Amino acid sequence: MKNTGVTLLELLITLAIAAILLTIAVPNYQRFITQQQLSHASQQLLSLLYYARQQATLEGSIRVCDGEIGCNDFQRPGAIALYTETPNGTLQLHRWQPFHPHISVQWRRFRGDHLYFNAQGRSVFSNGHFLLCHERSSRLAHKVVLNWSGRARIETTDTQNC
Repeated sequence: MKNTGVTLLELLITLAIAAILLTIAVPNYQRFITQQQLSHASQQLLSLLYYARQQATLEGSIRVCDGEIGCNDFQRPGAIALYTETPNGTLQLHRWQPFHPHISVQWRRFRGDHLYFNAQGRSVFSNGHFLLCHERSSRLAHKVVLNWSGRARIETTDTQNC
């Protein structure tokens, strides 16, 4: 009669190899997840800016503001809000875009507290960049750079400004 089971020594060696592989794989997987969350948030913001620019050409103008405190200041929100101006001069919420809870967004601009797209879809005198930082990443951040004509692009940067 032939034994077809595994010995305790074989099982321990297999478990030791699996533990070593997991020790190597888990930090790389966590780094991958962090990079993907940051990349996804950058793509969300880029598409939101293109949407805002398009809506500005249709509705006259639109403001991109802090999703938590509005257009008076821009802190580090977890969401971005789009506001349109009503005929009587008040701002009306048009769209609200939340981000992943670990992502913070900073609006770095030359002047003003919010981003403004005019009826031609331009962000005249509102150019700058959005800095997206992940609280778990100490090396990688993304910038969504906006020029005066309203065009945006994504760049990778380090986390010195986060």
